[in-house]
Amino acid sequence: MRIAPIAFALFQSTNVDAFGINNFAQWVPSSSETFRSKQSTVGASYHPGASSWRISRLYSDKTQSLADLEDEVEKRLDSQSVDQTLQHSLRAPTKLQQSSQSYSIQEETFKDEDQEAIDRQNTIRRLLDEDDAKWKEERKRKILGKYADAKSQEDIKKLNDEEQRKIDQENAIKAEVAQSAGVTFDFLEKEATEEEQSNFQPSNIKGKGQASSWFSDMDNALSDGSLLNDENADGPRVVNGKLISREETQGVRVGSAGGWTLEVFPGDFVVHRKYGIGRFDRTVIKAKRKLNKEEKDAQALRRNEIVKEMIRDGKNSEEIEAILAKFGSKEDKDPISNPMQAVLEVSYNDAKVHIPVDKAYRLSRYRAGDAVVKPRLSRVKGEAWNKAKRKVEEDTVQMAQDVLALYATRETLTRTPFEPSLEAEGRRFDETFPYEPTPDQQKCFEAVENDMVWRGRPMDRLVCGDVGFGKTEVALRALFRCVQNGRQAALLSPTGVLASQHMKTVMNRMGPESGFNMRIALLRGGMGKNTKAGRALREQIANGDVDLIVGTHALLSTGLKFKDLGLLVVDEEQRFGVKQKERLKLICNGIDVLTLSATPIPRTLQMSLSGIRDTSTIKSPPPMRKPTISTVHEFDKKMIRDALAREFERGGQCYYVVPRIAQLDEAESLMMELFPDVRLIQAHGRMARGGAEENVAEFAEGKYDVLLATTVIENGVDIPSVNTIIINNAQAFGMSTLYQLRGRVGRSNLQGYAYFMHKKDSITEQSAMRLQAMADLHELGSGFDVANRDLEIRGAGSLLGTEQSGMAAKVGFDLYMRMLKKSMRQLRGLDLPMVPRTNILLPGGEGSLEIGVGASNGAFNIPKKLISDEQERYQEEGKARLAESTNQLVEITNSWKNNYGPLPVTLQRKLKTLHLHACTRTLGIDLVGFVENGDGTSDCVLRSPGLRPRHWINISASLSKKLPTKSLDAVFPARFAKSTEDIVMTGGEAISLELFDSKPSGDDEEEWDALDEEEVEAMKEISSAMFVENLDEIEIDEYPRFVVRNMNKAKKGSRVDILLKLLLPASKVVYQKQLADKEKAKVAADLREKRELMKKQKKEQSAMAARRF
Repeated sequence: MRIAPIAFALFQSTNVDAFGINNFAQWVPSSSETFRSKQSTVGASYHPGASSWRISRLYSDKTQSLADLEDEVEKRLDSQSVDQTLQHSLRAPTKLQQSSQSYSIQEETFKDEDQEAIDRQNTIRRLLDEDDAKWKEERKRKILGKYADAKSQEDIKKLNDEEQRKIDQENAIKAEVAQSAGVTFDFLEKEATEEEQSNFQPSNIKGKGQASSWFSDMDNALSDGSLLNDENADGPRVVNGKLISREETQGVRVGSAGGWTLEVFPGDFVVHRKYGIGRFDRTVIKAKRKLNKEEKDAQALRRNEIVKEMIRDGKNSEEIEAILAKFGSKEDKDPISNPMQAVLEVSYNDAKVHIPVDKAYRLSRYRAGDAVVKPRLSRVKGEAWNKAKRKVEEDTVQMAQDVLALYATRETLTRTPFEPSLEAEGRRFDETFPYEPTPDQQKCFEAVENDMVWRGRPMDRLVCGDVGFGKTEVALRALFRCVQNGRQAALLSPTGVLASQHMKTVMNRMGPESGFNMRIALLRGGMGKNTKAGRALREQIANGDVDLIVGTHALLSTGLKFKDLGLLVVDEEQRFGVKQKERLKLICNGIDVLTLSATPIPRTLQMSLSGIRDTSTIKSPPPMRKPTISTVHEFDKKMIRDALAREFERGGQCYYVVPRIAQLDEAESLMMELFPDVRLIQAHGRMARGGAEENVAEFAEGKYDVLLATTVIENGVDIPSVNTIIINNAQAFGMSTLYQLRGRVGRSNLQGYAYFMHKKDSITEQSAMRLQAMADLHELGSGFDVANRDLEIRGAGSLLGTEQSGMAAKVGFDLYMRMLKKSMRQLRGLDLPMVPRTNILLPGGEGSLEIGVGASNGAFNIPKKLISDEQERYQEEGKARLAESTNQLVEITNSWKNNYGPLPVTLQRKLKTLHLHACTRTLGIDLVGFVENGDGTSDCVLRSPGLRPRHWINISASLSKKLPTKSLDAVFPARFAKSTEDIVMTGGEAISLELFDSKPSGDDEEEWDALDEEEVEAMKEISSAMFVENLDEIEIDEYPRFVVRNMNKAKKGSRVDILLKLLLPASKVVYQKQLADKEKAKVAADLREKRELMKKQKKEQSAMAARRF
């Protein structure tokens, strides 16, 4: 082994591991950074074929000696014949002779050897510098790609513009191809995360507690000298040593007129119904291979035309053959000869699959309730995915049985419905609303009215709407209706601040000075049953001396008794805990419940999505509202100072929110440090009674600049002058709280700003995902999307007392819910949607139950002579008006005869109208009216948006003659049949099944997709039926409908009898089938519950026997 003499003494006197290679490098001069690692031994290894020396950290081999390093270097020197004489010049030094002559000779020899060693080291340094330069160039080109040769910012801009044009051209082609397939196709730009905000990010390859590696040093050097480091450059991003172009981060939003949408970014996990869980990579344009007959014919015709054109142009046979060879290749640019399609490229465990955009509805984002755990990619080959789906399908069948059994149980619950004749007074209250209701608000008003007035079972509806979108007005109209009907109503709020805000609103709209003169009281913390004020108020509530009670958790106390509670409105349901909700179940038994939430908790959201809970959504924003600009950033004093300064400059105020009361003093010190003259005030839950509300009120009056608060301001604080909120330690808040806090600003026509400051060391994966969601979901009306994202992160938990999150994880939440809906539809058999009420528009108001202002001809009233007691009479009227079938009506009228005597003739005529409405609701008929034919005759048209050919075929087959009802035609638009014209199933005649596209298409999933689209479309139309005053206002020919020909010839007063006679047989069939389906599901659920109980008992007995043994 040979070692340079200059280094030998140091090497001989010092242990290599202790001394370190860095000190040795001082004696071996080199401009390379190769030898400057400070914490571990560095060696050099030669890679054949690359002709380069690559530096690598030797983590495992700590015993590598300097001699080995030298030997490796010398091998290369020897191979290149740098210095043939070095073989003998590096021998170990010998002991010096004591004689002067020998000393002189030896000194001369060492001088020569030292010079040779210096030359050798210079050669090593030069070779390593060359190698470094070469490797840096390779690394630079690998990372920067085409940007590596850029010499100026103009070069960067030119390359960017070129790439931008190319991407825009490809995107335009993709959008055009997608549009031709009937699909909307939008591109989304992904916002840079905090790690990607700089344009250049050097790689960071190092272990815990270790210094940066040579790769990191190299990337840092590239970063320092790269033109891409310019913050203003609109270029690509370099993340973890990889150049990420705009195209690689570009997401897509795919949708259709049918209502389905898919929004994904590269790297997102998705679920395909056929292939399983995959990862979306990119969008691609490729030739369409599977052509239908029309496309094949057009392709052949176009290619023949191209060949004929070439012949006419005098092309020779070789040129024609060359064109023929290009048919179907990339060079074939003709859109008919070589039709293209846009596809989504999805990676699986063993393959890449291209999904055409017009089939993208088969994809959904993977959501399983634990988004931190990344799913395992499915295998396209094999049966693993199908086995998983079959197992989940078994679970959804059981879940569907439980849901239908719950439906059957809920329908056994009854309460006296609210009186429709009092709705005229409700219209007068509606007029006091100072704003024009949004379309979504109008639908909510109608849905709540239907639940309270036109249904016999208690209402249980969730109204989901963004902060400031008008949920409170929906609640106020429901509260007014309840009090107008002589019952008590309660409004439950999670905080005292919100309760005070509601109290002010209710007093202004319904209090003594409003003209409606309702008795309203506030019950809040500190008014316990042992206090004088609390005891007095409880007595008033129990005696019925208070009509409307606004309160906090005190409304849930066990000592509170209501005289006749008819409605409970729960605001911000997600803020109540498990114990409070258990208490709510006891209070709400048999009464109407209206729940308001901007971001419902995952379990509530899942119940609404599965249909267990009725849901209305308000997505349309009030006019002039702007989306709040949201910023997620690590705690930064400069950013806080700039945000507050901007707000102060425009004369506004600010919120500064912290998660804990103990952090308020620290926040106050920070404010005084940044703005010594700022006026501060605090609000938190441990202040003296009413202190938080008083401070908020003073802040609202403009006496202070900044409100330092905890989450007490999450709800109910509406101050238009406050348009900047800073939330410190945002990682400690839940997603719903973050969303509600952001909703405190931007409540006027001014731009709102929300800053989510977090501590880097305290971030977890779930908190990072919550903050990312706040950055992504910043548009108006995104509350439901925030709740969905929360569902994705946290999971739905338990539904109906059954834990199903494991099953949802197998296939993703969206596919799980779809399979659940499919199972429910299969169990229902005849899935014809019922309607809560029918709007009958026959001449003279015949058959109508609607109440007009100043008119009462449509109201169903029992004569006082028959039932004298007013309360009893109202109850019986409600039972009859909301009877679900004619059989129920017959039972009710028989009970009247037995209890009250013979029925008057006028009442018998009105009962026929009730029978007609029971039939129309069962058959899904929401509109009835006359349509003129143009020849002097008019047909009676009965619109049924949810009716489909399969329904009427099934119903007709169950009638006595196995034929459709005579004189009752069923008409279906052409889109439901294999025809270009409407298809008519004539009453009394056999149905020709060949006319309808009722046979399966070979793809069961396609059939269920069509059913989903039908259901969405039908419910939209049903919800808008009550606004129609004349059938001429709608395109009646676009809907499925029943038609009774020449109805205008019928005698006045006989039309109800005629319609009842025609609809009664079919309605009985539908009702009996639906009843049987529910009973079947209930029996199956009961049997399964008993089996589970028996298994549990057997297991407990076995355990007891084992203990005795």
